Amino acid sequence: MMGLRRSLLVVPAVIVLATPLYARSTPRMAGVPFFVWFQFVMVVIGMAFTLLVFRLDSRAERSDGEGRSTPGDPGA
Repeated sequence: MMGLRRSLLVVPAVIVLATPLYARSTPRMAGVPFFVWFQFVMVVIGMAFTLLVFRLDSRAERSDGEGRSTPGDPGA
């Protein structure tokens, strides 16, 4: 299951690498060509996907680790 969650990290990278999808100058936003502001949007989307995967992994680790004690843990 972890591989499926982490494969979400590939989505923004694949979109950025598919330059024919956004290799154009129109529409412009505040005089900035589409190609440039799309890259900035993809940075934000990439951060959101990274945060999502981090939270899913953290939640999975907490649920897997409940009730287990490892040597060196206080109260073990």
